[in-house]
Amino acid sequence: MTRRIIAVAAVIILAAVGVVGGTLAWFTDEETANNQFTTGIVDVELYENGVKISDDEGITIADFMPGDIEFKAVTVKPAAGSSVAWVRAKPEFDWQNDDLNKDPTAMLEIRYNHWNWQYNKNDGWYYFMFPIKPGGIALSKGIEYIDPDTVATKDASGMYVAFSETTPLFYSIMLKQAAGNEYADQNLTVKITVQAVQADNNWDGFNPMYVQGWPND
Repeated sequence: MTRRIIAVAAVIILAAVGVVGGTLAWFTDEETANNQFTTGIVDVELYENGVKISDDEGITIADFMPGDIEFKAVTVKPAAGSSVAWVRAKPEFDWQNDDLNKDPTAMLEIRYNHWNWQYNKNDGWYYFMFPIKPGGIALSKGIEYIDPDTVATKDASGMYVAFSETTPLFYSIMLKQAAGNEYADQNLTVKITVQAVQADNNWDGFNPMYVQGWPND
């Protein structure tokens, strides 16, 4: 038996052990992409101000002056054919400058949507509190956040209903007035990594942050 055959056999044996041990398998498959994460039949896309961001793009802000506010409504939508999914996102800020990148948000004021996206300081991810799916409950144009007091977010059984997209992760980014000359002639790039995991049969009834199957967990 060649090494290749031995290696394949070892993989098959390990897979069998996983099944016998009762390991749950979730649809999850990480890809290297700037703004999109695809898991099996779960497929989500990132949008900036309603325009889809392609996989190899970030959000670049040039000619950023102290006091300037850039309105960047960043949302996630399910791709056509996707199943219902939970979503989480992680923004990263890059000035392409080693000194500024020691604390890249020091002079930034970012208006996050803390109503619908819950931040987990332990892993650095923002978790959208409701599932999304194609054909889910449509949001009114320009809506900033989902208010459970005015929008039905659960069905009769107490399960969260799925929306057609997320509300914005954040709404705007401002360069503070106190920013000094070290920020002159600098471009800011915002990279947002989005991950999704199946929502079907994946809910503990408490908090979407604790559902199973997130990549790298």
